[in-house]
Amino acid sequence: MIPRTDVTAKLHVLTLTPFYPSDHNETNGCFIAEPLKELQLRGVLSSVIAVDSIFQSKRRENQTFPADRVRYLRPPGNFGLSSGGRLLAVSLRRKVREIHRQCPIHVIHAHAALPCGFAAKILSRELDIPFVVTIHGLDVFHSCYESGAAARWRKQASISVYESARKVICISDKVRLAVNEMGRSVVTAVVYNGSDTKLFAADLRKSRQKKRL
Repeated sequence: MIPRTDVTAKLHVLTLTPFYPSDHNETNGCFIAEPLKELQLRGVLSSVIAVDSIFQSKRRENQTFPADRVRYLRPPGNFGLSSGGRLLAVSLRRKVREIHRQCPIHVIHAHAALPCGFAAKILSRELDIPFVVTIHGLDVFHSCYESGAAARWRKQASISVYESARKVICISDKVRLAVNEMGRSVVTAVVYNGSDTKLFAADLRKSRQKKRL
């Protein structure tokens, strides 16, 4: 829950994500958790809800990257993913209202259109809070979009999220192109995944060698 010392923060972001470190897997969703930690150091208050379907093994929070964990009912398969956002919104409603009551949420940031983006769309409308959604790639390139009623239903649900979001954040230009081709009135931006340059750095010697060739 939100520390009382943080209630004066200028920006309070609620993150909804199916990817986040847990006691079961400390690297899952580290690409989300690590930037959030940096934002907190810069004065942004961050509340995180990591979601798991009831068909997944029960996970507890990671001590380095704490988060509320919520399990929700989702029918299995592609139809389940399409309808899961509505069921997730029901599971989240009370907790999100409680967080918002303690410290007003300024923006909801969902990761992946389904189910978190669809749940964010519903909560955004109910609480009059803008939402954005980050698309990581699998959302738009998965083979489940290829054919069948389930694929069409999932695609329609995803498009409704893209068109309702204040902004759709894409991790690459290729993802952005795919999103823009799916939606009629979608506002997109590209924000690349970052890396810690103290741990990872490009080998400039190899780059120079290629130029000589």
